[in-house]
Amino acid sequence: SSGINAEYGVTTYIQNDARTVDYIWYSNHDNTPQNCAHGHSCDPHCSSPVLVLKSTRRLLTKPELSNMGRLPNAILGSDHQALQATFTLYSDPELDTSGRN
Repeated sequence: SSGINAEYGVTTYIQNDARTVDYIWYSNHDNTPQNCAHGHSCDPHCSSPVLVLKSTRRLLTKPELSNMGRLPNAILGSDHQALQATFTLYSDPELDTSGRN
């Protein structure tokens, strides 16, 4: 679609319409006392992350997909690119009882 920045990845490119329509949503600050994942008594202003984004899979850009024949094609059999993210869950080493500190 017009207005797509060629340097950004898109999740779908069908006919002449390239856009991002797929997302992975997450929150890394749900530290209310009843939801605290740190193993200690968080106050309502705790800002320690619970879920930390470590990496994402790079999406192909509109020009890259154009060179392949848009989506789906002989290389990518779906009309959407796969999303992938790696996260780390917070762990408090002082409270870890697994013995793997």
